[in-house]
Amino acid sequence: RLPAAASFLGAIVAVWWLGRRVLTPIAGGLAAILLATHPVVEHVAVAGRPYSFGLLLGVLAMQCCADLRRERPTWLRLAAWILVNLALIQTHYMFAALWAAEFVWLLWPDGTPHLSAKQFAGSWAILLLLSLSVTPGLLRVWDHRHLLNWPTRTPVLAALESLALP
Repeated sequence: RLPAAASFLGAIVAVWWLGRRVLTPIAGGLAAILLATHPVVEHVAVAGRPYSFGLLLGVLAMQCCADLRRERPTWLRLAAWILVNLALIQTHYMFAALWAAEFVWLLWPDGTPHLSAKQFAGSWAILLLLSLSVTPGLLRVWDHRHLLNWPTRTPVLAALESLALP
């Protein structure tokens, strides 16, 4: 359980750092406090499962994205982003959902230095090729799709959905 708890503590610091760099120091502090005090995250962190390590890697992957967005994209930054994402997907295949957010964030136009089309396509191609080893796990997500239907599994969400979509 010690590696999971250490990863959770590292994730708190990484969330603070990411929030501070991307938004403001106050936002980073509030995000770190929210993560540190959230009971579900805390419970998962001390359970000895890979999720807290995945949380840390996910935050680091978003930090790499932030670096690619704010700084001039270099091959070293791209390599760091690819390596962190490969470690993330090897932790658990469900973390592949974070790739969609990263994909959109890297393409979002806002006047900051962007990846060239060659860098963007090449880095995603490398990432996808190197993560072929988890393809069977990603295909298993379809077998567990009933678990992703949150409104039917959680009565509170079902009630909120009925209010929002009468």
